[in-house]
Amino acid sequence: MWRGLAYVLCAALSWGLSATAAQALFRSHGVTADWLTAVRMVGAGTILAVALRPRLPLGDLPRLLAFGILGFVSVQYTYLFAIQATNAALATFLQYLGVPLIAVWELAASRRRPGAVTLLAVVAAVAGTALLAFGGAAARGAGHVTPGGLVAGLVAGLALAFYTLFSADLVARHGAAVTTTWGMLLGGVVLAAAVRPWRAAPAGDALAAWGLVAFVVLVGTLLAFGLYVASLAHIRPTEAGVAATFEPVAAALASYVFLGVALAPLQYVGGAFILAAVALLRLGSSGARATEKDAVQPPAPGGRRRSSGGDRPTHSAAQ
Repeated sequence: MWRGLAYVLCAALSWGLSATAAQALFRSHGVTADWLTAVRMVGAGTILAVALRPRLPLGDLPRLLAFGILGFVSVQYTYLFAIQATNAALATFLQYLGVPLIAVWELAASRRRPGAVTLLAVVAAVAGTALLAFGGAAARGAGHVTPGGLVAGLVAGLALAFYTLFSADLVARHGAAVTTTWGMLLGGVVLAAAVRPWRAAPAGDALAAWGLVAFVVLVGTLLAFGLYVASLAHIRPTEAGVAATFEPVAAALASYVFLGVALAPLQYVGGAFILAAVALLRLGSSGARATEKDAVQPPAPGGRRRSSGGDRPTHSAAQ
């Protein structure tokens, strides 16, 4: 179990450090969110295609293309744009609002009444958002949130919810490797054709800039996703999902250590509220599934209940 937790914590740390590297590119090297999104998606997608050689399901090509554009491009661009408009810590906290939004959508679609845990999580998420938005009102530095930055972060949360819901059917039919590789590569190629990243380059120290770009692609995308998937061989997906909420904490710490970006105290409290909402929802859904399994599965010989094969992963390569 400890090995699995170490893997997922290292993955969350990689995602958090990647967000800080992206912020450094925006601040010091003149990079834009659309340029970095295109380079990141094409670079990571190409490496995955070469390493994994997943088949291309031609029958689902239109859906994969739609997922690449509406799913991958939207979630990665809005997240990076939120970092550009605010900072890595605020953007990462706000993007995690996507998890409560997914829960609300699933309740509405199933026409079920929300339970006490879900209601508490939604209240915590709303309170956390308010503290993030207004807790730094008196600050003049990184804690001050402009209306545009707040909208960017909220849209990033919506994009994460859409990405997760839209990808579920494709992952069930073709697996995570096929969906991730071709979604990322197809979406990246379409975005690159529009952005034309080859016509621009990071300003300033070329070695430092391209080193940060490589870090975002290799560490923040490939290594982080690989560690997260590897953790699922040792711990339950719900445990991995809860442990992955270390990502915003890592982003906040890295932003402070490497860039000197600090939020107001109330904003850190708001971030903690959002992470508590995520943990409540994931642990609550795990408990509900366990109750359903106990209710419907007869005891196996010897008095032990049969295993259902576990849950599906609760995190994705969105970051």
